[in-house]
Amino acid sequence: MLQSRPMATAVDSLWSYVKGRRWMSARVLLDHLDLAAGTTDPEDLDYRSRLLIRDSLDALAGHYGRPYIQSRISRLASAGALQATWNTKFDDETGFPSLKDRIMEPLTHDDVFSYLRDLACDVRTPTTVTIGGSVALILRDLLIRDTEDIDVVNEVPPTIRQLHATLDRLRERHELILGHFQSHYLPSGWESRTTLLETFGPLQVRLVDAIDVLLTKLFSVRSKDFVDLRSAWKLIDREAFRDRLVRETTELRSIERLLEPAKRNWYVLTGEDDLPALRRDSND
Repeated sequence: MLQSRPMATAVDSLWSYVKGRRWMSARVLLDHLDLAAGTTDPEDLDYRSRLLIRDSLDALAGHYGRPYIQSRISRLASAGALQATWNTKFDDETGFPSLKDRIMEPLTHDDVFSYLRDLACDVRTPTTVTIGGSVALILRDLLIRDTEDIDVVNEVPPTIRQLHATLDRLRERHELILGHFQSHYLPSGWESRTTLLETFGPLQVRLVDAIDVLLTKLFSVRSKDFVDLRSAWKLIDREAFRDRLVRETTELRSIERLLEPAKRNWYVLTGEDDLPALRRDSND
């Protein structure tokens, strides 16, 4: 009995990882597969777990190419077991077709900091940028996903914008792009709620407050913004979110093309038919 426990733990961890995340890291998924398949003979795994392993390997192969994934698993301790499961002919049964759409390598804190340090090496005068968008959520561990855009508020400063060769080089080195978005998509008073991320020599980097970022995603027509909001929803102070929604979104609600998506997104999140009424101050 004691010998069978590691298998159950490893397989349960694989299931928990696959079921608990909208996006999955290819590296982490492969680690889970290695542990799950390496604990025992593949034929001793239950049918659905073997099917999950097979479909996970298919998803990885669809993302990176079969030769690359075969090369990766050939270096693992469980290579024989994984390959045997991958080659198994399963009965006609619905497996896990969504896996192929959920594989990615999430952007990490280190990825962003490396980019900013590299950028700062070519900045010659004191410059401040304020990052919003999904990267501001990723850096606060409220979101796990991939993105190639580091979006700053309003515009990329001229001291950076003129560094054409640098920006092209950084795109190749880090697979990231420095973009921008307009501040009128942020709630009122956002400037007073930014926080310092770090100073990289002459480059000071600030972050838009997380709730302000998520409010821009509430007032968005893009499906991926709603996915980001839903992913962070259980991790934030929802009363603080509601409070800022009723106090700081007058201008956002005045943008007609954004109001209906916001109402729909709010209904899906909360079940409330309409956005809570605006409130001007705490005495109202």
